Amino acid sequence: MPEIRKPDTPAREAARELAREPAREAAPRTARHRPPDPIADMSETLAAQARTLDAMFNELAVYGAQHFAEWPSSSAAYMRLALRAQSNYRASVEAIARADRAMREARAGDDA
Repeated sequence: MPEIRKPDTPAREAARELAREPAREAAPRTARHRPPDPIADMSETLAAQARTLDAMFNELAVYGAQHFAEWPSSSAAYMRLALRAQSNYRASVEAIARADRAMREARAGDDA
């Protein structure tokens, strides 16, 4: 029986990209070196999470729609997972916006 190979999806590509990235080393915490900006680091992490969740939403929604005629109950489960990924994507983007707004307000307060 021939092997069935699934095509690459955005989620698989994102996972491969993350696996290729070298691990970041922690910045030394000496008097000469400032620790990395925690808000910027959090925003970067949330942005990566948002990209992954968007890819998951697209993959799950397409898969659920393609197989709805054959397996309606399984397709409904895939669609629920897709909607959950979309909801988490929205929450990630909102958290990035709140962090960015707080950082801008803090900078404006420092300038005053």
